[in-house]
Amino acid sequence: MTNFWDPALTQKRALINQQAGIGSADNAWQTKSIGAQHRTAFRGLKQQYATQRANLPGQYAGRGLLDSGIYKQGLIDFNKQRTNSFLGLAQQYAQQQHGLQQSGAMNTMQQNQGLNDVDLAEAQGRAQIAAQLRAVS
Repeated sequence: MTNFWDPALTQKRALINQQAGIGSADNAWQTKSIGAQHRTAFRGLKQQYATQRANLPGQYAGRGLLDSGIYKQGLIDFNKQRTNSFLGLAQQYAQQQHGLQQSGAMNTMQQNQGLNDVDLAEAQGRAQIAAQLRAVS
């Protein structure tokens, strides 16, 4: 509801909405930025482990260990490390996304609270005017 007798409240409402819009735009930018960083890190990790996996047999072949349990254990250890690295990256990304979701929710909550405060101030102003009009009549 627009306040026709107190321009300060109208300005406050506009400022609250402007700040919320800026916060929302910043949150959207951060979301895209984190997504791009995650994709880059994922590609880098994928390439790193592809190279390491390609080189793994050579580390054991030179010592004649390709048919041994040592090589098989090396493969198991490699796969554990690879899996843990990708899980860590996914967990980091999920935490960042969760933080941004919380930030967006907080931004909306602050906007709603600020607008509710303005609405309350307007209602109080109308009540005062109504009381003054009743006193005059």
